[in-house]
Amino acid sequence: MELDIEKFSPTRAELAGLVEKSKTIDLSDPFDDMQLAKVKVERAGLRSTRTAITRRGKELRDDALAFQRAVIATERDLIAIIEPEEDRLAALIDGAVATREREARRDMLPKRWERIKAITGDVDEFMTFVHGKVLSDPNPITEEYLLDMDGPTFEGLLNFLLTTKNAADAFVIREREAVVREKEEQQRKEEEIRAHEEQARKEERERMESEQKEAEARAVREKEEKELRAEEDRLRQEHEAAFQAFLRDHGCNPDTAQDFKIDHHANEVVLWKKVAVFNKAEQ
Repeated sequence: MELDIEKFSPTRAELAGLVEKSKTIDLSDPFDDMQLAKVKVERAGLRSTRTAITRRGKELRDDALAFQRAVIATERDLIAIIEPEEDRLAALIDGAVATREREARRDMLPKRWERIKAITGDVDEFMTFVHGKVLSDPNPITEEYLLDMDGPTFEGLLNFLLTTKNAADAFVIREREAVVREKEEQQRKEEEIRAHEEQARKEERERMESEQKEAEARAVREKEEKELRAEEDRLRQEHEAAFQAFLRDHGCNPDTAQDFKIDHHANEVVLWKKVAVFNKAEQ
């Protein structure tokens, strides 16, 4: 087989012409079906030409490695000429499709908002509440945000919001339980304080009653002791008076006391009197 790199068809000039012709096509209105159809037809033609070039290149590569390398290089060069334009047209088509789909979703916004609010209630209040509690930095849910979402992505958002709502509800329950526990603990402490104060008052009453009883008992004892001392003093005075009368009756007084001797025993007092003195020296 004769290896001739120029056997590619179409030629570079023909491809350049196709590209220049294609560049005159644009999609100024994504909703214009005729414009979009024209872009698709043109892109299909370019794609058909590109695939034909690839197919022809493969046929030529099979003859020899050196020729194959040359063919590959040429193929790449030729594709490099047409592929950017093909990509541009594809981007126009993709953009048009995305724009149409996005606008088509605008009619779905009321229903989407209903489904979101069925989970979150007031959306702004919900996102404000979960910020910093369940989500560190939640994305705001806006109309543009929803328009950018296709169906599966929106369903994923709903699942995410439901999970977040459950976590938020659990957070609220934990906060309420914490408040209840705090109140119960405060009540317990207050009851302990009241019980302690009541016990202190009871002990104070008992102490005062005990002190009063002790004071009364002490007063009774002191009265009894005083009366006893008074009785003992009276008896002692009576005894002393009787004893002094006994001494006087027997002639013992301060002037004659040297002539008497008094012996005190347990139950009696013996009075001895000097009768006389015998002076042996005078005899």
